Amino acid sequence: PGAPALAPTCGNCNRDLERIAAILCAECHNLSLCLRCFSSGAEPTAFPDHKRSHSYRVKDNEDAMCIFKPEWSTREELALL
Repeated sequence: PGAPALAPTCGNCNRDLERIAAILCAECHNLSLCLRCFSSGAEPTAFPDHKRSHSYRVKDNEDAMCIFKPEWSTREELALL
């Protein structure tokens, strides 16, 4: 048994984080935030121990950048090239 899997949605607004960059709280296990919620200093009610002053790390996501079409992943676009 390890740490719980990171949620694929924003812990504040429930936005799908599967193919976009996200911020992971280094102190709250299983809390991911979209960039919009992170930049607004969100403290989700579902995570009462989370504070905006917590340390964070950026989720490394190869599918986060859109080159041609928003419905394509970066991996798909690079394969096309």
